[in-house]
Order: sequence, then C-alpha cells, then structure tokens
Amino acid sequence: MNINAKSRDVDLQMAFVADETVRTAMDLIGAPGVTPLDFVQMGGAFRVTGTAAGRSLDFNARGSAETFKPRAQGPGVASAFRRKRAAGGIELPAEAGSHTPGHRP
Repeated sequence: MNINAKSRDVDLQMAFVADETVRTAMDLIGAPGVTPLDFVQMGGAFRVTGTAAGRSLDFNARGSAETFKPRAQGPGVASAFRRKRAAGGIELPAEAGSHTPGHRP
C-alpha cells in the first residue's frame, strides 16, 4: 500500500508491506440481503520518506493497518484466520487454517 501526502508544508511518501494478517467475521453487524463483511487487520513494515515542516524524514517502522473486506465465499472458509503474506503482495485466501478469534497462534 502506498500513501502520498502533499501540501505547502508536507511532502511525504509512505509504503506499507504487510507480513501478517488476521481476518475476523463481522457477524454481529450483518443484515439480510447484504454481503457480509470481515474486519482485516494487517501488521507489517512502514517506510516513510519526505519532508514535513521543513524537516527531512527517512525511517522504517513496524506498524499496522485495518480495513473491511467482503466475506470470502466457498466451502472451507474460516471465519477468522492468520496467514503470512504471499510473495509479492497481500493475499487473503478463501481457505486458510482457522484459529480462535482474539487468539494468535
């Protein structure tokens, strides 16, 4: 994921590469006829470069990002899972080893 911020006093570039994800079913807020959503939490590395208020920034840091994604459909889909990132990008497969929500194996 790449994020750019630019204004009169800010010119920043931030890249995030996820190396782990947790996907949790949002069953409590579903509605009939609406595609169910999953809450996806990603942990990984941020790379930040640029300037802010006249100061140069250039650093790496561990961090996280979150989003909501439509529920993966099909047989064997776990309601929550954790998976290492696939080479070349974040993949949230339809099938993965399940774990207890709130518990990290």
